[in-house]
Amino acid sequence: MSEDFAKRTHLEWLGYTQPVGVVVSATALVEAGVALPTNLMELSGAFENTNPNFRDIAVRFLGWRDSDLQQPPKEMTSVVAGYDDVMSPTYVVPDLLLVQELTEERTAAELDTQIRNEAKGRWKASPEMRFERLLREANVPIGVLACAGAIRLVYAPKGESSGHITFVIDEMKQVAGRPILGALYMLLGQERLFVGPEEQRLPALLKKSRTHQNAVSTKLATQVMEALFELLRGMQPFLRNEPKVYEGLLTVLLRLVFLLYAEDRDLLSSDPLYVNNYSVNGLYESLREDEGRHPETMDSRYGAWARLLVLFRLIYQGARHDKFRLPGRKGYLFDPDRFPFLEKYPRVPDGVIHRVLRKLMVLEGERLSYRSLDVEQIGSVYEASMGFELQIAAGASIAIKAKKKTGAPVTVNLEELLRQAPGKRNEWFSKQTDQKLTGAAERDFEGGDAIHRESKGESAPDFSGRDSRPALQAHMAMIYQDEQVKIARAVVSPG
Repeated sequence: MSEDFAKRTHLEWLGYTQPVGVVVSATALVEAGVALPTNLMELSGAFENTNPNFRDIAVRFLGWRDSDLQQPPKEMTSVVAGYDDVMSPTYVVPDLLLVQELTEERTAAELDTQIRNEAKGRWKASPEMRFERLLREANVPIGVLACAGAIRLVYAPKGESSGHITFVIDEMKQVAGRPILGALYMLLGQERLFVGPEEQRLPALLKKSRTHQNAVSTKLATQVMEALFELLRGMQPFLRNEPKVYEGLLTVLLRLVFLLYAEDRDLLSSDPLYVNNYSVNGLYESLREDEGRHPETMDSRYGAWARLLVLFRLIYQGARHDKFRLPGRKGYLFDPDRFPFLEKYPRVPDGVIHRVLRKLMVLEGERLSYRSLDVEQIGSVYEASMGFELQIAAGASIAIKAKKKTGAPVTVNLEELLRQAPGKRNEWFSKQTDQKLTGAAERDFEGGDAIHRESKGESAPDFSGRDSRPALQAHMAMIYQDEQVKIARAVVSPG
């Protein structure tokens, strides 16, 4: 099985289950050589023959021994400070995980809602919140929260944010839900917990997935900058005479990052009115569906940008309708008066907004969970975007990648370069970019008298050391100084 196919298979079931936070990543599974089972029909039959309780599912379907599920010791009982309430797991799998099985009938969604018929003095929290607290106090990062409607794998490592994947019972009984059933078996079967190689067991996979997540901030910062350039490109026809363009567009991106973080952590409204009609996640899903149906017309359709502007005002001013309540946040970030030009130009194509949101929400083919990002990681995105500016090209120009890894590219006006005496061009180029051409590249530079685009399939001098070939920027275009552009696409050459 190829790595690409294996990753697509994992992304499929992850897409169905929609994990909250980081639990296990497709990349970590592929690197460890863990694949989804192929005998899904056989597994489906075995699952149908189990009784609706976790012990029976664990033993008869997942292949655990009955003795693996032990009664919890007394020290596992936790008193909830400030409440007349205690918590204790239903079972313990020694040195591995805790199991909490709810006795009352509950659906998957009700794992995140407050327990009904609360006794006086009891901590009013959802089963998920109670179980996460129990895991942390027991210093056991892995747990299984089970009820009649679902089995949930919970990961709450010490000092980090928690995450969970929910496997809905009714979905796993359907033919279309067999990939979800296979994923449950893959993650909680006996091979993954007890008998497989250490690097392929569940604790190692969960840790490795978190390691991948720690690299997210760097990748996200890069994609935020790419999203910023995408937004600039989409709005460029309107912005040449506007002040503070860079600051305004950067503010848009930071607003989106803030909102994605807040939505993933349930800090904003969960009312369907907000989720379906205003939320960033809802807008992305709508645009994704539109792109699937009408890919050729996405840049001729409009409406997404106006919806974002309404959302920004909603966050700033607040709103209420029927049972829907959203208090106004006010504050500097969402102040609509800071950059009035953002609301002057509503005709930003839906394709632009879709590409911007995809840059912010998808990393290496996987949906990014902002819930799992720490404040420091969000801050690194902001830091990476500072210190850049927009310039108006005085002629046909291109940017040269900086020598330093974190340096900003330098824009070179190729028309001005051609006006230099042939023998002085390398010296002029060196002063502009702090780089020097040698050999054939230097000879081409000195002998050139026109600018042309390289035709596809031909080779061109690589003056920046990176095989990336973006387009030449036209006269009067707005140049974003972080665009990783190199001179190989537009070269100076004889004739």
